[in-house]
Amino acid sequence: MLRYQVLPALLMVVMGCSSHTADGDDVSGGEITKEPGYYDTPDGVNYSISEWRYTNAIRPGGELELYLQCYNKSDEPVDGPIVFGDSALSLVLPDGSTAEPEVNPLGLWDGPADIVPGSSHGVRIIITDLFDFGELGDYVVRWDVAGGVIEYVVKVMDGPEYYLYRLGNDKCYNDWGIHIYGEDGYLASGLAREAVTLGDAMVPGFIGFLGDTREGFIEGSEDATIADMYGWRVCDYAAIMLVEILGQDPGGLTSMDAAARDERIEELKVWWAEHEGEYR
Repeated sequence: MLRYQVLPALLMVVMGCSSHTADGDDVSGGEITKEPGYYDTPDGVNYSISEWRYTNAIRPGGELELYLQCYNKSDEPVDGPIVFGDSALSLVLPDGSTAEPEVNPLGLWDGPADIVPGSSHGVRIIITDLFDFGELGDYVVRWDVAGGVIEYVVKVMDGPEYYLYRLGNDKCYNDWGIHIYGEDGYLASGLAREAVTLGDAMVPGFIGFLGDTREGFIEGSEDATIADMYGWRVCDYAAIMLVEILGQDPGGLTSMDAAARDERIEELKVWWAEHEGEYR
């Protein structure tokens, strides 16, 4: 299950951060943190694993970059080479077996000797260059540190399930394609364009998001400005993809006015009540 071209393919960047991650639960004795991805030592050192971009889901053969961080909230310096050089990564496969990289990538640590109080440092690792994620299912990346274990779930998915998971869980929605409705078509690139090509298989899933009014956060400059003008929400993404699959008029979905979009979304809910049986 392992890939052996580890070092040439490995991207590892040492970084210092002005911000820090959310605290996990205090645990001791090597217990796994209750909140996956975070671990706090009793003396106040926080370890975390997070996605570098927007998601923890990939398709078979895809690439996923993770960020492993140590944030020192204690009053004493933390030994950087011990944190990153002596700790280890492993992977729990969907069948429950465990894999380890042939070379410990954290041993390449060339950051500061001490992580001083109030500062954080971390590494970016393309985790898919270390392990084989070719099978569908949930994988667990484990980072063993002094006194604890951090676990982070990587989901390998395909088909409609992949797009529906991304729609519901992405941290930002840049990957879906950002366009002003009516000028460049219906989100004419990115994940939105890919999802639409799956046709009717996506309809029931998109219907399930028509009530999801969470902000579809966009990062960047011009794209973020356009997103702010429209106030895009997750339900807007679902609706605009839905009408394209169905070949229907987008109507109010092209409006900057959320109330106009909501009116069209309600029409789609009525349509579904009349046609749901056709998609069972």
